[in-house]
Amino acid sequence: MNPSPDRVLARVVLVALATGGLVLLAALTLLVFAAGPTLSGARAIRCLIAPISSLDAVVHGSAGAAAALIGSMILAGMRLVNRDRATVAELRSATSAARLGSPPPAVARAAREAAVAGRLDVVAATRPFAFAYGWVWPRVCISTGLVERLAEPELAAVLHHEGWHVRRRDPLRLLVVRTTGAAFAVVPPIRRLVHLYLVAVEIAADRHVVRVMGDPRWLAGALVKVAGSPVATPAFEGHAEARIAALVGEPMPTTRWRSRSAAAVLLLELVPLVVLLQGGTPVLAGIWTHPYC
Repeated sequence: MNPSPDRVLARVVLVALATGGLVLLAALTLLVFAAGPTLSGARAIRCLIAPISSLDAVVHGSAGAAAALIGSMILAGMRLVNRDRATVAELRSATSAARLGSPPPAVARAAREAAVAGRLDVVAATRPFAFAYGWVWPRVCISTGLVERLAEPELAAVLHHEGWHVRRRDPLRLLVVRTTGAAFAVVPPIRRLVHLYLVAVEIAADRHVVRVMGDPRWLAGALVKVAGSPVATPAFEGHAEARIAALVGEPMPTTRWRSRSAAAVLLLELVPLVVLLQGGTPVLAGIWTHPYC
């Protein structure tokens, strides 16, 4: 059985919170060891620049590395959000410039059937593509190249697929997943879960199409005609091989990581985190100093 994208999204969030909690717990513990009696400014600076013992160097270096790791994770997530924001703005500008005044009759009929008539942009482009874009009020963009390549039932299958993404606001969900993946890129379980989500959300949209149309052949035909490499946004041509395999009944590979494990780790982290955060101000004030310095 193929996993639900919502369950995979919950796993991504849980594993990210558990991993982030471990990193934060390690950083706060190091800060506690790095913190010590209040020293004069000159002595604290000498301690930072020229540690007087191996323990001094290890503690300060580890605290600095933990702080750098947390900072790099936050920066990676912010960069991806900013890049995606710019991409959405470019898409809106490009679709506005290339949008047809009125869709072809076949597209209009398929759009009404898929309930996306008010959120559809048909653009003049030879490359066949269709995707959902926009975070708050997503829309469907489809090219004339795709319209020319597909039969009308196949076109309806594409619009049902993208309409499912639009109604669920999947571009926003995808932003959350990809931002988490960028922030925790060094954590293999999260990388696997992010990939699993990208495939699961496409297969779930395909299941919706088959449920509505009652026949998988139109969807399969459209996939075969426009199959290409995976893309970054919810797009019809993404992960075609895995989706075709799912249509013929092959289950997709899943990760062994369990949500209960991540939830248990997160709960175990709460007590030490609360204890450490209660003394957060003195610890942060005494950073880079400790009793051995």
